[in-house]
Amino acid sequence: MLNIFWTRWKREYLQSLQLRRKWNVKRRNLCIGDIVLVCDENLPRNAWLLARVHELIPSKDGVVRKVKIAIGDRNLDKKGKRNKELSIFERPIHKLLLLLEDTGEIPTEEPKDVKVN
Repeated sequence: MLNIFWTRWKREYLQSLQLRRKWNVKRRNLCIGDIVLVCDENLPRNAWLLARVHELIPSKDGVVRKVKIAIGDRNLDKKGKRNKELSIFERPIHKLLLLLEDTGEIPTEEPKDVKVN
């Protein structure tokens, strides 16, 4: 009887004390244009990359669980345009940290050619 009690206590009661972090509380879905930090276990924290949410991939219940992100590139030409094509990756949202919500103030398009006098 004692073994049965401890087995059930561990399986039923002890498990209920541990707080589950994934999707217990409804939160704001990521939106296109949000700035996120890409968490990568293989890199030190100060080397994590910045990215912009490029496309949303909602699940069957309508909650966004995956997104396509555009990784920022530091290599720009003298006019401020990218030297390479935009790098787009698909990532689960639990590997991303929301830094800045899109308010429309951050430009999302490439800079246009500016004539310098």
